[in-house]
Amino acid sequence: GKRKRLEGGDKKVVYADLDSRLFTWYRSRRTDPNDQSQLNHSSPVSSWYLRFLRRNGLSLQRPKRQDKVPLDEVDRLANSFYMFNRRASSWSIRRGPMGAFISEDICNMDEFPLALFGDQAKRSVNDIGTSNEINGYISNKRFCTVLLTIFGKNQRIKPVVLFKGKGNIGVNEREQYSKDVHVIFTPKAVHDGHPKSFIADSANSHLKPEIIQKLRKKNVVVSIIPKGCTQYLQLLDTAVFSVFKNRYQAADDEYIDCYSSRSKIKLTAKQQRILCTRLISTAWIRTQKRIDFERAFLDIGYTWVDESPVSIRTLKGFIFDPSTVTSSTFNDDENEENEEYNAKKTTVEEKKRAHIC
Repeated sequence: GKRKRLEGGDKKVVYADLDSRLFTWYRSRRTDPNDQSQLNHSSPVSSWYLRFLRRNGLSLQRPKRQDKVPLDEVDRLANSFYMFNRRASSWSIRRGPMGAFISEDICNMDEFPLALFGDQAKRSVNDIGTSNEINGYISNKRFCTVLLTIFGKNQRIKPVVLFKGKGNIGVNEREQYSKDVHVIFTPKAVHDGHPKSFIADSANSHLKPEIIQKLRKKNVVVSIIPKGCTQYLQLLDTAVFSVFKNRYQAADDEYIDCYSSRSKIKLTAKQQRILCTRLISTAWIRTQKRIDFERAFLDIGYTWVDESPVSIRTLKGFIFDPSTVTSSTFNDDENEENEEYNAKKTTVEEKKRAHIC
């Protein structure tokens, strides 16, 4: 198409006709769900689309699931979560403002699906400031699963990549994986004798008493984020995953641009796995440069420097007051967790019996 320089385009060469045609097409598809029209136009490089979004006041937005837990209930659960963390910090010798813990010993772990190519967050183009809420499950075509573990200070665990399969791969392929990523297996633990705080979501595997007991024998306190509250209280969800996925997408686009078109890329399963580890490595390195983890842990209340009240950006109006923390023993909280797990187990068994009947 005809090309020219537009004012405000930062002296970038743009496709003038494509700019107007694409915006008209976007408006048509947004207002008429039955519109099946397509644009037949040579594709510019991926960075052109980012400039197109900025010029027209648009953004790529992730679909947001409608809240399933009432906010007043979230406040109660959040208070319980922070209360547990403060109480757990008093179970061992005081090492600083956070009692038994220091920033290096507090971590948050979670996993998410990843597609080799394509939009990692299933984002869609929308006007800036417009809500993108949906009902139901947000699907994602999974190529692998990535597990990230972040610390309040001193990031020291590499991303773990889980590929589906038996792992019957050759030495040649394994040697080509990025050295900054662990594939299939988890890294060996390093135990220095000091207490650790392990923050995770409420997946069933994290709630099993036998797992919690094994970790506590290693002086690791498991702090479970209440079900339905991860979008407010899990740092990986509120600040890390989105940055990582954007960096992965950028690395993805850079690779595709080398071939001018994704349709020209033909990779074997082996080559796809190798490429995936390298893209993840690049994305993780860029993510660490973008995020101040020490500040992020402090802002969400995982770490603290004094006994000041805690308010978090993701849960407006919520304030946790450390002065309300009651003293407890190790066994008190252990018994509470066992009771909660047994109650959930009983409920599941009752539902199974009712279904059989």
